[in-house]
This record gives sequence, C-alpha cells and structure tokens, in this order.
Amino acid sequence: MEDEANTIEKEEVMTERLWDAEEVARFLGLAVGTIYHLVSQQRIPFVRLSARCLRFQPRAIDAWVEEKAVCEGEADNFTEKEKRRNEGNEEGLAPHHRTGYAETEGLR
Repeated sequence: MEDEANTIEKEEVMTERLWDAEEVARFLGLAVGTIYHLVSQQRIPFVRLSARCLRFQPRAIDAWVEEKAVCEGEADNFTEKEKRRNEGNEEGLAPHHRTGYAETEGLR
C-alpha cells in the first residue's frame, strides 16, 4: 500500500508543470533579476534543463518559502550580520539609507 502511495506521489510530481523565472518572480512578488541573482548564489531551488534554460518546481518553491518563514520567537536565529544591520533600524533600511547622502559621503 505504501509503495502505491509513493508511486502516485511521484506521478503527481512528474506531471507538475514547471515554472519559469517570471512565474516564480510573480509568485514571490520579486523582480525577475532577483530570481536570477538567487539562482546564481544557489539560494533558491531550481532545475537546469540546459546551459541557458532554468525552471522551478512549484512544490520546491513552496517548501523553500516555508523554510524561510520566521515565526514568533525565532527572531533570535538571525545571523550576527543581520542583527547588526537591523540595530536601531525601525524602518528596515540599510545603513547607507538611514542618513542623507551628504552624511554618508562626508559632504555636509
């Protein structure tokens, strides 16, 4: 019975339509360039069909999003770099965006 369930699950995965980068970007609400950047850093699951052809499995993208979710109480799991970047940063801005251009360049 278990083998039959595994076979059905494999068939479902095999018949699942793959997404292209535009579809993933739309699903995640990101720019297509960001998707390619994540691929270049191997930070998002993808399938390379040829040297220039990438596709994404919707189930793998869903699982990746779930893996990235931060739940209450898990904020302590941020890396030290993320903690430093966010210290005193209620707006969520990068350090060079918190002050004016003149201040960051020493041009007061």
